[in-house]
Amino acid sequence: MNRRNLIILTFLTLGLKGRIALASKNQEALNITQHILDQMSARKSVNIPAGNYLIDAISIKVISGSKLIFSKEAVFKVNVPDHSGGCIFLIDDKQDIEITGGTFNAEDDMIEVISIRNGAHSISVSDVMCNGCRLLRTDVMKSYDRINGSELNYNVNISECHGASSNIATRKAFIELHYIKDCNCFDCEIDGYYHGIMFWGGDANPNRDGGVENIRKASHLNFEGNTVKNVQLGGIWGSMGEYITIDSNYLEQGRDVGIDFEGCNNSLAINNIIKNFRHGGLTTFFLCNDIKFENNTSISTKKENIVAAIFNSTLKQDNRNIKFINNKFIGDGVLTVFAQNGTVSELLIQGNVFTNTLIKLTSPNNGAIKISKNNFSFNIMPQKDMPVVDVSNVLNSTSYLIIENNHINSEQKWFADIPVFHIKTLESRNSELAPIVEGNLVEKVSSPKSAIVSKITQK
Repeated sequence: MNRRNLIILTFLTLGLKGRIALASKNQEALNITQHILDQMSARKSVNIPAGNYLIDAISIKVISGSKLIFSKEAVFKVNVPDHSGGCIFLIDDKQDIEITGGTFNAEDDMIEVISIRNGAHSISVSDVMCNGCRLLRTDVMKSYDRINGSELNYNVNISECHGASSNIATRKAFIELHYIKDCNCFDCEIDGYYHGIMFWGGDANPNRDGGVENIRKASHLNFEGNTVKNVQLGGIWGSMGEYITIDSNYLEQGRDVGIDFEGCNNSLAINNIIKNFRHGGLTTFFLCNDIKFENNTSISTKKENIVAAIFNSTLKQDNRNIKFINNKFIGDGVLTVFAQNGTVSELLIQGNVFTNTLIKLTSPNNGAIKISKNNFSFNIMPQKDMPVVDVSNVLNSTSYLIIENNHINSEQKWFADIPVFHIKTLESRNSELAPIVEGNLVEKVSSPKSAIVSKITQK
């Protein structure tokens, strides 16, 4: 029997303390996988002290009631037997499970440490460190239309986990929550990965699952105190969620969106700081209803990034009731924009501070819009063809356009011949409706002629 086989045989027969003592005397880490399987089979808690280990990504089936407690100094090199993606721990329709501690090292993000599936619930994950690999994914192994409420995963709590990866081989998030309800994700730190944190309750495209009458199958999710940096695309975002709260997170640097609600209802982003996301720090997409962004700070230091946006793939006014209240939008050394690409109705932009930021809401068929009590300041002057607020909509019995009580100031004298508001309305013939533009101050002077209004008469 050679020396390596003797070590492995001894490892399998000694008690855990003996195994760790033996491992500490050998440079080569020993594989801990079988010990974990044995402990769970015996319905014992798994307690792994400090040390260096190998662990196989073979979807170790975790049984209900399990506790897997790893020392923070327990370091696991992830072995992938078939060199493909997968998970280390599989929780499939199980409950009352705790996983805490440990550092898991992998070459890339093909592996997730924990996979939670098919109605699993009452799961706690904390203090897990990932280098290369992803932390967690929940799912139900059916298509959207075949999933009922009793099959959703629920009561999953994730806290104080950390991840870093620059070798990206997937299009997955560090934390990816599919078909889930009643979940908390607090105080995690994420650097790298394709996405930071993602939720999914169906495909929000209205040509797929995202019709306004369809059930949102991700609900009552709370994301608080997390840090997400240097992602390839999205920070914290999701599709077809309801009652989602994104609170007091810090997000910096991504090539897509920072905080993004896609086809979501009754959701809130509050007290977040978002910096340098290409397609918007605060955004919505597809058909949303009752979305509020409040007391956030969205910053751009690069001209190609924008601070906020509304996206929609249709001209329908079913994308509605979206509020931006008491936020700060900042172009730091650059001129940036609050942009739009798709119809919206019942849009409220109120009480915000805009620094070097223009509003451009010119998509066709916009419904009711109110822009009120905002403060705009500029130390970088817009070009003459760039009004501060450029907006268009359809005026009818259910719609309005109100721009009132906004204050606009600049460190340089404003262009005398340029309007700060450009308004274009589509109105019915003989309509008595008109946009309301009143109480706005430009350079601390009441400026009733500060708006150009273009009226298009509908046949």
